[in-house]
Amino acid sequence: MKDIKCPYYWFCGETFNVKDLSKHDSDFVNDAISKGMAFMFIHCPKCKTQIQFNPIKWEETAMYDNPNEKEVTKKIKTKKEALDILRNENIKLITGYIDFLSKKNSTLEVSIIEGRNKFRLYTLSELCEKVNINNEAYLQIKSIAGFLKSVPEELKEWIEDEIPFNELMNCLIVGYENTSYLFIDNRDEKTLWIFESGDIYIKKTQFELNDIIKNMKIGR
Repeated sequence: MKDIKCPYYWFCGETFNVKDLSKHDSDFVNDAISKGMAFMFIHCPKCKTQIQFNPIKWEETAMYDNPNEKEVTKKIKTKKEALDILRNENIKLITGYIDFLSKKNSTLEVSIIEGRNKFRLYTLSELCEKVNINNEAYLQIKSIAGFLKSVPEELKEWIEDEIPFNELMNCLIVGYENTSYLFIDNRDEKTLWIFESGDIYIKKTQFELNDIIKNMKIGR
């Protein structure tokens, strides 16, 4: 197999082979090749950072931007512009949460799991930004569908034990911590879950969306 180059050139940039990966990642690459998958995640064996990888085209993509490069300023959407986007995409967020986000002028972080870094909540404008996942565009709020599009069948079966896969594809992401995402259960539109995009698993939390809105128990 050809070598893979870590795309994080500003702090790593090392070249490695599939055999240098962890057993989990190495097995995952071989399985992805056999199934014709075009999207997966691996970790650089040198710097341990997560990489988006296409085993069909043998292309690696950084998941994080170089902080040393000038960032293009994104146009912040007004509340009306954001609501128009959500409406056009038939995305429903409870009014209380929309009002909650509209009143927050600073970055809001919430503590979901004790001993773990806090999750940063997306602003209303950020939820409506388009993100690129495996060369396809998704609204940030609907980006879980992009992450799940190429999940192996055996992982789908495991996920189905928690949430039906077709329901999960329609869940709404509201925050993140590194490669983990906080999302709302599409079935009751209130229960908060965590989706780990690296190892592809989901975990139910003890919180609901109203806990954020009321600023009780959570985020203190």
